[in-house]
Amino acid sequence: MGSSFIFLFILIVILII
Repeated sequence: MGSSFIFLFILIVILII
């Protein structure tokens, strides 16, 4: 569950960039 949250956070950061 924690890993999924981190993965989603990384995806959001990539989208922002």
